[in-house]
Amino acid sequence: MKSYLDLIPISAKQHKNQGRMTLFCITLSVFLVTVIFGMDINLIGLMKI
Repeated sequence: MKSYLDLIPISAKQHKNQGRMTLFCITLSVFLVTVIFGMDINLIGLMKI
């Protein structure tokens, strides 16, 4: 390694991968919460009948 400037591409690649993982985790969380509350509302509706 000749200088700290050599670390920029390595750091950028790592942050790009972390950004993708964060976006995937947020999307998965929203999907799971939506599914769970959707099932909950359906079960409450069935219990009232």
